[in-house]
Amino acid sequence: MLRLVKYLKPYLFLILITIALLFVQANADLALPDYLSKIVNNGIQQSGVENAVPKAIRQTQMDKLLTFVSADDKALVLDSYLLVEPASPEAEQYVKDFPALADGPI
Repeated sequence: MLRLVKYLKPYLFLILITIALLFVQANADLALPDYLSKIVNNGIQQSGVENAVPKAIRQTQMDKLLTFVSADDKALVLDSYLLVEPASPEAEQYVKDFPALADGPI
């Protein structure tokens, strides 16, 4: 047994990483049914998601979203939303529904 430990000593770090990754994989595999049950219970049975398209989105989040959209779809998305700046005249009517408008453009 001691001879075996002597040969495995240079690979100790890799063995420990392998054990840690196996632990993470086991936890992820065991957590998956819980995530799926939450999706079914909240999203499907209780009609948790009414509409997949948000009414308003922050400009920073829109910029992140547009990095993943093709050029044709980008024009469609930008035509579907109106940019409202906090200092603009239309901001007063939207700030009640969207309080985040006080912090930045939506």
